[in-house]
Amino acid sequence: MAARFGWDNPIGQRITFTDNNQYTVVGMVKDFYQFGVWGTIDPVMFRLRDESDLSMVIAKTTPEQEAAVKDYFEKVWGEVISNRSSDVWTHEVSVLGEARDINKNIVQMFLFLAVIAVVLSAIGLFTLVSINIQSRTKEIGIRKVLGASIARITTLINKPFLIIVGIASLLGGGIGIYVSSMLMSSIWTYHVTPGIISALVPIVVILLVALLSISGKVINAARRNPVESLRYE
Repeated sequence: MAARFGWDNPIGQRITFTDNNQYTVVGMVKDFYQFGVWGTIDPVMFRLRDESDLSMVIAKTTPEQEAAVKDYFEKVWGEVISNRSSDVWTHEVSVLGEARDINKNIVQMFLFLAVIAVVLSAIGLFTLVSINIQSRTKEIGIRKVLGASIARITTLINKPFLIIVGIASLLGGGIGIYVSSMLMSSIWTYHVTPGIISALVPIVVILLVALLSISGKVINAARRNPVESLRYE
């Protein structure tokens, strides 16, 4: 509300309410979600009202005192208004608690999809490497006979695949940041914007998975007896 009015220091400012009632600002609280985290944070004004016109009572308490405060409200409410049940709810549970549960479910869902995608990608990469090694069996045997080391053969076979995976990871990281930002903007008005770390972590994980999934196959082929490789049909 202070931002809407353009107040750098709202204390002491005057507000006209319902045309003829004027109030003086005596304090300010941080922005907060009133009823949910899915929309915008609306401006809010708290004002003192006559006791005969009260419709809501707000209390700030600590987590340790929360239960005692709730019991006190229900007790006093029952004494003052006996013909209507009390409606006491906690902002931390009713508003933020629901948001945490939904966010947790969203994270679990996308984590599951990410794991499935990585596993399928590793299987596909392993298959491509196996086919590549099978078609280059004699070449590997000839290189080994001519003195190529296991490290050299492994690097030679791994390099094209790691380059492809690296390019795909960079493209996927950039597109992932864009799509994630677009998705979160469609759900929440205010959210954390994915940064470079959000892309670097999965890129490193994907490269490690790719390296582990193909290195074993390549090393076994490089260690194979060159006589067997040259006889391979």
